[in-house]
Amino acid sequence: MDSKATIYAERTALTDVLRKAFTKDGLDNIVEIFKSHSNICIDLTDAELDSIFNPADLNNPDDLFTIFNAYDISVPIALKDFFDLMKAQEDTIISKPNALFLRDCPSQDAQILRDKYGVWVISKEEVTNRMFESLSFKDEFVPDTNYGRGDNGWKNIISSNGLKLPPSNSLIISDNFLLSNERNGHILGLANMTHLLDAILPQKLSIPYYILILGQGKDDKEALLIKRVTEWKDGLATALNRSYDIHVEFVFSKNLIHRRILYMNYSFIGTEKGFKIFEPLSNKVCRDGDQRNSAWAYTYFHDPFRAGRREHQLANDDIEGVKAIYKTARSNYDNGLKIVGIPKFVGAPLGTTFSPNRIFD
Repeated sequence: MDSKATIYAERTALTDVLRKAFTKDGLDNIVEIFKSHSNICIDLTDAELDSIFNPADLNNPDDLFTIFNAYDISVPIALKDFFDLMKAQEDTIISKPNALFLRDCPSQDAQILRDKYGVWVISKEEVTNRMFESLSFKDEFVPDTNYGRGDNGWKNIISSNGLKLPPSNSLIISDNFLLSNERNGHILGLANMTHLLDAILPQKLSIPYYILILGQGKDDKEALLIKRVTEWKDGLATALNRSYDIHVEFVFSKNLIHRRILYMNYSFIGTEKGFKIFEPLSNKVCRDGDQRNSAWAYTYFHDPFRAGRREHQLANDDIEGVKAIYKTARSNYDNGLKIVGIPKFVGAPLGTTFSPNRIFD
């Protein structure tokens, strides 16, 4: 993940969206994303791009030249070969799993691609000024109270607040409190993970979903925790009951990134005191002392004039930190090191040299 998003935009779709912004009020957020928070790639050759942005006749310029100049948007990157490859081989799109794709297509076609590959394909028909506020939530949780009506507190957070999750095909979770409490034979964090993942994983997908979880082990209980986490991993696919494959990697590490957070391809969920918010398999807020826990969820561009770039940069920094921990655990695994307390996998890692988790792409 880069500190800026990458948008693969078809010329017609990009032109039509920017014409709308240029002629009508109401797309200032979208223009700000184009201007300040993204690198735009377009289905043009270098020569075609040059003819537009270095016009021979300044009295009759292309609309893209006029609008990009008016809004001070950087000249896009010519990548016609990649767009041609996507047209010839549809699944090429998954090679850019964290990018956004602006298409000149019906909204139904964009939805089909979202459902198949978990990437955010957007029809020009769907572009609205506040479209990235579809996932915008922050709340505190009062201990010993019930959140919502169903027995899955995390699903209640999504449904009760009218949140619409963007597509996803991978996620990373880091939480140093994940394994720290037990209730009635359940590790609180793992029970919450089951309900959280059931709440946020897509119902449809035509490719495998990759999950990487980092938790803090305890030296004196490491063998027991490995056993408990292994049991949880082995039962997760049945508990989630999805039609696609779900692959999970779990890493123990004493040193984790500071924030207790979950990153998906286009959004994140953060917590103040970890993801163990609810009692096991329940909507009842658990008590952990007298302090309230809190959680928040946003897409990266929910507020492009204020927090958008900062959130993308923080995500990039955190993911680089996770990558470093993962590499250490992988090195220990490859070298057969099983010393208590060092970063290690619960079970085997995926991939031959590094994780296939697409958040790293």
